[in-house]
Amino acid sequence: MTQQTTAGADLHWPEPGWSYRDPVGGALILVLTAPQSPGVLRCNGIEMVPSRPLPCSYHTGRYAGTYLQPGRRYRDDTSGLEVRCLRGGYGHLTYAQRTLSSVRS
Repeated sequence: MTQQTTAGADLHWPEPGWSYRDPVGGALILVLTAPQSPGVLRCNGIEMVPSRPLPCSYHTGRYAGTYLQPGRRYRDDTSGLEVRCLRGGYGHLTYAQRTLSSVRS
């Protein structure tokens, strides 16, 4: 993962194939398409951290009433960043302070 510092803030370029998790709620996402500009990937305002992929045998269970649904794709149209939710959680994703929108498969 490449980092760049601008005005004192660490900005990241998430790379395809990298997994990130919400350190508080446990949501897990996989980067499908790299963004064209740097930013910080957050869930509920908290910076997501790089994570190992889940084992194939991991069972996510049901996440009724959550915003982040396992299997659903989310996209930031401005930067081109696209991710897939691997493990659901409550809240919303942002990149460079923009909310990622759900993409219908």
